Amino acid sequence: MEEYDSNNDYLKDLQTTLKVLDGLPQGHVKTIKNLDLNNPGAAVEKLKQEIEPNYLKRIIMAGQRVEEGDEKLILAEEVEEG
Repeated sequence: MEEYDSNNDYLKDLQTTLKVLDGLPQGHVKTIKNLDLNNPGAAVEKLKQEIEPNYLKRIIMAGQRVEEGDEKLILAEEVEEG
């Protein structure tokens, strides 16, 4: 798996995993809620240790596979109806 070019990329994937995919366990959500944001750089580094970048990428890839499967199912249903 590739590394992130910036903290922004990591945070975007974290947001996607949390909001769009609802793919984080409650323990990780609690970690996010309890972050000390007085030093944002340190907070992001702590997050990267707790919620590894590769973990986020795997969740996103799994979500994409599910989405692709849903699209195939919809197309198959449309062909059967047509």
